[in-house]
Amino acid sequence: MSNYKTPDYTNFSSISNINSERNKQNIKNSNADRKRSTIWEYFDQQSIQKYGHISCICKECGWQRKVEKAYEMIEHLVLSCFKVSDDVKNIFL
Repeated sequence: MSNYKTPDYTNFSSISNINSERNKQNIKNSNADRKRSTIWEYFDQQSIQKYGHISCICKECGWQRKVEKAYEMIEHLVLSCFKVSDDVKNIFL
């Protein structure tokens, strides 16, 4: 006679919890190694939105975005922000 026990496959909650934790870590760490753009020197982080995106606000004029996109932040500084200096605009041109 063998001492082998048949695994209990009726309790899937523990497997589900493990997969859920792995997914949270993958989303949380997906941008961990990405270098932060210098554009952030001119914007404040507001709050974290869906999928790790961050809302932002311009430190100079108060322009806001719900989901930060670096190219839109640059466009704002260069083309629209009337309070930022020409030296700063030239950095991103």
